[in-house]
Amino acid sequence: MVNGSNLLQAYGDLGQTNMQAPFDAKLTANFNVCAGSCLFDICSSDSETHARLITFPTMFSDVAGGDVTPIYYAQRLSVCKKRQVQINTTFGPYSRVLMSARSLKAANWYGLISFLVTRSNVLRIILIPKMVVSRKLIALAISCLPLQVTAHVHARQNEQPPADLLDRAIAALGINGNTTIQTIRVGGSQYRQRSVVQSASLKDTDSVVIPYGSQRLTYDYTGDALIQRVDSVHGLGWLMAFARPNLEPMDYSIVVRGGNNGFAAVVNGSYSVFAPTAPPEGLLDGYIAQVMIHDSYRWNPLLLQQIKNANNFTLRYETIEHALRMPAVHDQTTGLSVLIDPDTYLPHVIRAYENHLFFGESTNDLRVYDYNSYDGVMIPRKYKVIYNNDRFITDFLANDIAVNPQLEAGFFDAPNNITERNIPIEDPMATAQIVEQRASYIYFGRSNPTVADLSVTQPFPELPGVWVARLPENFRYRQILLEMDDHVIALDAPLDASALVIEWAEKTLGKPVKQVWPTHHHHDHSYGVSTYAQAGAEVVVVDFAQEYYAKVPGIKFDTYSLGKPYVAETKTFRATMIHIEGAMHAVDHSFMIITPPCPTLNSTTLIFDADHLVNVDLLPTANEAGQLEQFLQELAKHKVAKNAFLVPVHGSMSNMTALYDAQGYRYPNFTPLDFVYKKKECSA
Repeated sequence: MVNGSNLLQAYGDLGQTNMQAPFDAKLTANFNVCAGSCLFDICSSDSETHARLITFPTMFSDVAGGDVTPIYYAQRLSVCKKRQVQINTTFGPYSRVLMSARSLKAANWYGLISFLVTRSNVLRIILIPKMVVSRKLIALAISCLPLQVTAHVHARQNEQPPADLLDRAIAALGINGNTTIQTIRVGGSQYRQRSVVQSASLKDTDSVVIPYGSQRLTYDYTGDALIQRVDSVHGLGWLMAFARPNLEPMDYSIVVRGGNNGFAAVVNGSYSVFAPTAPPEGLLDGYIAQVMIHDSYRWNPLLLQQIKNANNFTLRYETIEHALRMPAVHDQTTGLSVLIDPDTYLPHVIRAYENHLFFGESTNDLRVYDYNSYDGVMIPRKYKVIYNNDRFITDFLANDIAVNPQLEAGFFDAPNNITERNIPIEDPMATAQIVEQRASYIYFGRSNPTVADLSVTQPFPELPGVWVARLPENFRYRQILLEMDDHVIALDAPLDASALVIEWAEKTLGKPVKQVWPTHHHHDHSYGVSTYAQAGAEVVVVDFAQEYYAKVPGIKFDTYSLGKPYVAETKTFRATMIHIEGAMHAVDHSFMIITPPCPTLNSTTLIFDADHLVNVDLLPTANEAGQLEQFLQELAKHKVAKNAFLVPVHGSMSNMTALYDAQGYRYPNFTPLDFVYKKKECSA
């Protein structure tokens, strides 16, 4: 640690004018330093002076050795080109502050200091006169004002963008009174997509749904409502083998119409992931139609002109990655914001807003850039979709762009037999879920089941209190319900069934659901956590997964860890939740073993599992062999009985022999008595 007073003496040579408060307080706080070239500032308050170092990548780290403690690495010098720079600090009493380059140039109390710290904590300082510090470097200096003196800076953050921002942006696009546009085509042969729903990581989108593909968006501006046609050919990644074992590409065309008579209709090919050769579905249900209509607005190259014509917008600032702020036009009609590049006045981000069950208030950004002129209209060639500024989803390169292209007759034709089911319906609480499911081709329609539709049975006579629940309409998901002495535990948490399970337990058993055990964080297995948490149930997850669910309102946790499973027991059964070490499918993936409290040689052993097996009837082709191999190895590691019975979330229940045979796996002859986590009090 280096005492700040040493720096104060050296810093005094640079002058002390334009300080934000009287510079007469004693510097008492020690602070960590790091080796390298830094921009340094000192700011004072009523009682003490605060210091902060903003570091750049250092060339002295080999000298400084292990005593170096970095505080913050600022963005690289390329950031200097931006008009405004913001660095988000989370330590100490400091506030986020945004200062423009112009105001910083006037603040002559900044200097550039090059320094290093040796193992003996000797501070060596080289002062560079202010006059040789470049304007670009000065523009990177960020004030660290204490909270008491930041009110006037926050006022800068609340100021409005230029009143003519929208007009400037439209002019930058090349649109004026002489522009006549009837149609626009934006197509490209490079389309790739990742999944938020099915990521293995808790923090990243590391699972690829569409590894290759093409997309063509064509817009019709001749009518009273926006019409879009989407022609897609999307290759499928191995994640989709459960639905298409041969991974035939999704190849379809959809026509989307906005306005009062809006709809979305499949006009060519099959939109069903389960049926590659099925005829076009025609009109889609209103929930996904609304999502597609909203997305057609977002991808519209003339969105700004649409916003101006509606004249229902406001101006504001929006924050993007690295806490940088950009001026934006917010359209009250569509709910979209267009973030404008302050240098070019071209759109940079088209932002949608969602209320995510896990992530809370969220942003879904379409980043557009690399503009070229097409018949005088500026249209971007590159498109990226990023969720909450950190989860990368879509990558699209457009290399087939045309203004007013020639189209065959009937190109935008679609069925017009709209029923109540097809009328667009906006459900803000479901939008994020539908958007995610659509991106992974696992949106199967909305239903409104009742508790009477829930099928709940006790198929295992040796294990009273172990119930198997399933919705007939939701045939892809199965749950186990554990009836404890005074409550119920729900295994896995598909959203559609969660409220019904709670109601069924109260009506049928007279007991509340007090715990839910999601098998892993994939949203089709965990979205129901929010419903259970709101009902007061505790959520049981592997310890490192708590952060993923932390924003769920009212959530309470209990946890288990690798090698330390979670156990629930009654007089009739013992259930053990085991985390899979190095799980391929999802890092928090776990499975459950259910036996009698003290099993015998031939006792029933149940395995409750999600996603290692998705279709027992198509074992050789519809399941991922690597993940299935890992699952069998994990069962053998814990000495699960060879004659165990599988109760999968997906597909048919089955004896484990079918899995061994399909995989060619030589499973050891373990019995229920060999199980590693059996009750210690039971005799061998």
